[in-house]
Amino acid sequence: MSVIRGIYSYIVSIFGNFFVIMVIISFVVTLIERHRLSEKRSSANRIRPVVLINPDTGEVKGERPRVAIIAGASGGLGAKYAQYIDSHPEELGINEIWIIGRDKERLMKVKNRLDMHTIAISMDILKPGCIEGFQKYMMKEFERHPDFEVGCFINCIGAGYTGTSYELGHEKECQTIDLNDKSAIMLTDLIVPFMKPGARIIELCSIASFGPIPNMNAYAASKALLYSYTRALRVELMPRGISVTAVCPYWVYDTYFIKRSIGRSDHPRFASRAENVVKYSIRAAKHDFAVSVPNPVSFASRIFMPLIPDGVLAYIMRTDTLKKNIKKK
Repeated sequence: MSVIRGIYSYIVSIFGNFFVIMVIISFVVTLIERHRLSEKRSSANRIRPVVLINPDTGEVKGERPRVAIIAGASGGLGAKYAQYIDSHPEELGINEIWIIGRDKERLMKVKNRLDMHTIAISMDILKPGCIEGFQKYMMKEFERHPDFEVGCFINCIGAGYTGTSYELGHEKECQTIDLNDKSAIMLTDLIVPFMKPGARIIELCSIASFGPIPNMNAYAASKALLYSYTRALRVELMPRGISVTAVCPYWVYDTYFIKRSIGRSDHPRFASRAENVVKYSIRAAKHDFAVSVPNPVSFASRIFMPLIPDGVLAYIMRTDTLKKNIKKK
């Protein structure tokens, strides 16, 4: 006990009582949330076989469709999520994958690498009529299979560009907000009615959601909106037994995002691998964590960035400082 008291006193001397108390309260709230979600799953008899059995004859009729829908799956993290679920379907109890993306050719390449039954849906979610068409498609699946359900929805749609607001212009900044926020909210609202207790939602946020980032202003603001939306959605859907996880990675170097946003293929130091981000975030969602920070930089950012005043943080987080922190290939 004396050792514990000593460690506690040391932490308090550095961060203060208020910070330590808030950390303890957050930990307790996390445990309560996970317990509530576990209870909902049990009460709804979520732990049941995926195989459908005729109750009269005992004959196996086939598998109950339990789908993972991955948006933004034509490349990058979305494609990695599809490959991981294809290799580890038991982790989330999935037996079918739907991948959504704008680039049909790249989407088909992802599909052809998967062994599980996969449906590739090529569409631009922001184009008029696309969301209605996708909704009709899901309704047809539900009518064809009354046991159809979405076991997991992973949103990887997003874009980001470096440059000041006046350099990028309103078109690029509005496009960033539409892709990062509007598409996520539209798809999530559409898919939730097809979910049952035990389902999971994973929204790709970023450490950019923890504070303002000059020279990447609209991107950071859009991720802050998505992060806030995801955290609130978790509370809204908890009574239904649906878990929601915000994934907040640092730069992921083996994706196209860095080249598109920075304008070069070199990557910042300590950047994550896509495979690690996917693996750790899937496990976090499986265990009903509210936030996944799959990298030491992400973990430190989540703890310390909210403690720094925004005015100071904005100067620290300027993306032009990336030039000093680029790792040559």
